[in-house]
Amino acid sequence: MKILSTRAGSFLTGDDVADAVLDYDLALSRRRTVALVSVPFLDHAHERSAQFVIGWNANVSAVSHEEFDRDELHAPDTVSAFRARAAALGPVHAEPFDDFDLIVGTWPTYE
Repeated sequence: MKILSTRAGSFLTGDDVADAVLDYDLALSRRRTVALVSVPFLDHAHERSAQFVIGWNANVSAVSHEEFDRDELHAPDTVSAFRARAAALGPVHAEPFDDFDLIVGTWPTYE
């Protein structure tokens, strides 16, 4: 299990779900765009769903939480959907913001 942290709060979810959200978040960030997503999570006794924004400047992170003594949350349809959306955004070929970035030569390229 992992704790997925966003500006909206922290949510206990499955490893695959958290990893897929982070993959999609990174793909969106590279495109400098955002998306509203719905993610399953566990609270004290129930499986629930949270909606929040991921992507450019959304500050999403995940931390492993091994101490939780409950079965892993599995959401294969959600995981597949996030991975497909991330793949659909394709590779990013970054461009410098301005001439200074060209001079400094530190601008990364993503392929």
